[in-house]
Amino acid sequence: MSGQANFSSFTLMRAVRAAACRAAALVFPVAPLLLIASGASAQQVHTVGGVFADFSELQPAINAAQDGDVLLIVPGFFSSHATVTDKSLVIAALDPAGARPTIGSLAIEELSASRTVVLRGVDIFSLLQAESLRITDCDGAVLIEDCHLLNFLSTLPPTVAHSPHVSFARCTLTGASGGMVLPSGPALVIGVHFGP
Repeated sequence: MSGQANFSSFTLMRAVRAAACRAAALVFPVAPLLLIASGASAQQVHTVGGVFADFSELQPAINAAQDGDVLLIVPGFFSSHATVTDKSLVIAALDPAGARPTIGSLAIEELSASRTVVLRGVDIFSLLQAESLRITDCDGAVLIEDCHLLNFLSTLPPTVAHSPHVSFARCTLTGASGGMVLPSGPALVIGVHFGP
């Protein structure tokens, strides 16, 4: 990726999947990791939640992570809000085929052009009068894959503002009372289900 602002999602996806497969074989042979944040191998893989995890909550894991790190979240409910600011990270379910982790809300902001954030296999369940996902001022790529976003009390959609490289793939986006929500702002939407 080497700092290029313009790149195809297909090229990025192919590079990160290849690197992720190498990392998964070395680190978690039983829990396949499908994506990492850059073409280079991750610096570290951290687990979030659970008895033997490195962190009990997502925000401290994000704060401690370095560019290229992978945060694997065990199934469970993490009600607090988390924010990623200008860091290349993968935030993914530990077992994408099993029970899914749920987080309260997530903001991804001020991502420079050379950085990428991947969110995969996670449910975001906003109980408050706020959007479940907010992506703002990101020149780098943000890839949201296989996620369920539910705004329980709010009709606010996931927000995408001043972020030209955002993709939603194979996600379910649901608003209050099961209504349909569309991401506000520019985003590539592929294979996304809207509503219950």
